Amino acid sequence: MATNASISGVARFRVSDVVPVPLRGYMLRLRLTDGEPAPALLRPGRSLRLVGPDGAQRVVRIQGIGAPSGRARADRLGRIGEIDVVVSAADGEAVSIGWTAEPAS
Repeated sequence: MATNASISGVARFRVSDVVPVPLRGYMLRLRLTDGEPAPALLRPGRSLRLVGPDGAQRVVRIQGIGAPSGRARADRLGRIGEIDVVVSAADGEAVSIGWTAEPAS
């Protein structure tokens, strides 16, 4: 059964980990929960809308793609349903596990 997110082309993620990255900011591990994201929407320079459990919202800019295994692979999102993105320290300091994320238009 198709969900509203997959019909509209919007993808939603859950923040499953937040790791400080020295001199860069924070790496957010995003686990796909709904929809089918276009990889182009999660590239450096693009924006994400983050929503906290209390309804707090913020829009952050992706600074880079995290590569915990040594090399970023474009097919990782399709294979295991997660992607690591790096955001600036100012954008990532208040984000925690349990927030949701979606590409901002």
